Amino acid sequence: MANNFSATWKPHQAMSNVKRTLSRIQKDMDADKIITWALPKVKDAVIERTTRGLDLADREFIPYSEGYARSHKDGMNSPVTLVESGQMLGQLKADRLGKARAKVFVRTGGSPNRQAIAAAHHRGQGVPRREWLGMSPKDMNGLNRDTVLHLESLLRLTGPGLKTSGKAFRGTAPWRVRNPR
Repeated sequence: MANNFSATWKPHQAMSNVKRTLSRIQKDMDADKIITWALPKVKDAVIERTTRGLDLADREFIPYSEGYARSHKDGMNSPVTLVESGQMLGQLKADRLGKARAKVFVRTGGSPNRQAIAAAHHRGQGVPRREWLGMSPKDMNGLNRDTVLHLESLLRLTGPGLKTSGKAFRGTAPWRVRNPR
């Protein structure tokens, strides 16, 4: 009896499809594109954590002194959020530093100079030390999780039937941070 139920496979067509898919993955996962995608997320994470009143160790900021709280706006007895006027965090920018690096910084200028005020708060120069500029471990975990999900979505979009469970990325940390001191 003849075997009339069969499937044929043409390896050269399969390899051509694989090469095309890998080319699209490489283009979509280019470091420049990933950094551009991540920059606003880094800035937003810093602002969100700081306005919740948490420092780089995810601890509440040191409270305002009684004298400072009395001499400023109502509500200064509430937890410190470094958002009295909103100008300092409003000057927060995220930008590229070369091909594979980026930074978050407070733009210079304004009256008074918001960069100087930001640095004083971060370093504790004339005010209690409130380290805020940078990424906390929790911020980094969130960014790493979002990056993995973003990369997985790119993988799913690259070709028919290409799926990933994320195991290839699990436990890896595409982002590392060096916070200012």
